Amino acid sequence: MAAPRKGQAAQVGGGRKFSSEESRREEASRLFEVAQSYKERGRMAEAARAFEEVAEIAYDNAEAQYHAGMGHLQTGDLMGAKRRWEACLEIDPNHVTGLFNFATLMAETGDIPRARDLMEKVIAIQPDDADNYKTMAILKFKQNLNVDAIRWQSLPPSCYASSERSPILTE
Repeated sequence: MAAPRKGQAAQVGGGRKFSSEESRREEASRLFEVAQSYKERGRMAEAARAFEEVAEIAYDNAEAQYHAGMGHLQTGDLMGAKRRWEACLEIDPNHVTGLFNFATLMAETGDIPRARDLMEKVIAIQPDDADNYKTMAILKFKQNLNVDAIRWQSLPPSCYASSERSPILTE
């Protein structure tokens, strides 16, 4: 959805209209705080609904899409999480946390090749995070690519302090 021209009302999902981009952003921020409050109190269903509303209002914000995806995941709505994380990555293809969580979701739902592709992108963006390599190794093991999985467990030297480097883990 394109941003409205100056002086034109902003309209978002559900037919809601805002008098300006500023009022749209303010409402999204207000609702985000409401969603966070629900989440902090363990009221996940209410939090998920509020995060979804934020995502509809802030349709052009990757963080809003990401948090709506997390809300869906926490209530067991995997398709909702997938939809919102895809929207997040459409807005910001390098949103590392969105990529990582989406890869995890794809692995859990059986789409290991897509999970692997997503993790390769995560590793390209964050090459020094050891958890990324461990996750990739798990994905390779799930595909019975054991030799390749072992290679992925061999983390790059920058993931270790020199005194911690195991002689078994070589490149």
